[in-house]
Amino acid sequence: MRKLTMSLLFGGALGATIVGAEMQHSMHADTMHKEQGIVVGETRELVLFPRPMYDSTLRNMREHLRGIHNVQRLVGEGQYAEAAEAAEVGMGMGHNHGPDGVGAEHQFMPAKMMLLGRDMHMSAANLATVLREAEVTDELQPVFTALGEVTASCVACHDAYRLEPME
Repeated sequence: MRKLTMSLLFGGALGATIVGAEMQHSMHADTMHKEQGIVVGETRELVLFPRPMYDSTLRNMREHLRGIHNVQRLVGEGQYAEAAEAAEVGMGMGHNHGPDGVGAEHQFMPAKMMLLGRDMHMSAANLATVLREAEVTDELQPVFTALGEVTASCVACHDAYRLEPME
């Protein structure tokens, strides 16, 4: 038994060392390629934004992510009405975009990217409705389904597009 335990520990440590070395190599290669202006294996469509809109768009995406986090946290605490509010505030249709708050960045987005964003906002509005129903029914399966619809839009957009500031 002791030999088996030691073998497992050694094997795990060796595996971790190999994985760590591979990660360091990969990160070094990625850094080296980025410094040279090369994006290795990048297949996403490049979308260029003026610097203020680029910064604002990234800030908005982080707000959306924070909204998802708050929904998950509040659902875990059984606070469904508060989770509904978090969905609306952090991701809902009324969430303003751009430095001027009216979605000015849309003029730089491909049509499909705008549709994915709209779908995310609409899914978030649906999630808020489902969360309010859960306040009464205490059924979580519809909540997780609705949350999955929100994140499906996020994943699809981030898989299809990459943003960079105009220089």
